[in-house]
Amino acid sequence: MGLNIKHSSCYQHIPNALREEIKKDPGTLQQVLQLGADFGTFYTRKEYRGTGVCTDRERIIQLLDLGIKIHPSNIPEAFHSDEALLLKLVKNEGGSIRNIPESLQNKEEFILAAISSWRHYFEKLSPKHRKNKKIAVFAINKYKEESSNWGIDEILKSIPKALLEDPEIQELLKPFQGTD
Repeated sequence: MGLNIKHSSCYQHIPNALREEIKKDPGTLQQVLQLGADFGTFYTRKEYRGTGVCTDRERIIQLLDLGIKIHPSNIPEAFHSDEALLLKLVKNEGGSIRNIPESLQNKEEFILAAISSWRHYFEKLSPKHRKNKKIAVFAINKYKEESSNWGIDEILKSIPKALLEDPEIQELLKPFQGTD
């Protein structure tokens, strides 16, 4: 396979961390492919997702640690209750939270993981979770990290009034006061 793959359009859609590893060591791509993953699981764009399923838990963890975004449908059902694996999955691709068991979707650590890679997830949360100050603070900080005022109104609409009156939240929102 070698580095010729970098000239194809699919190379553009693999995670930067993996791309850097391939540049340093051309054997990396072959090693990752030998892990048993379908190349489509490397893709970060949904329309290019593969349909391969890797059945080895440790190999899936290795792929996730490389930053590879794997769709939950590419993970065997036997691992759909594996919290450690699914948490890594959600950290890599926040939208994956919609495809994991509901019991895990409601856990704070999974919500924070989803927001860490999909800041607008906070807006989609149930009111019960939006009332959680820790989650709201995390979402605001994630929003600030991306340093854009685009969409701040949606987050502000999603934060319950009681939290908007909290001094810590007010302090976090100061940079956004007076923005449209």
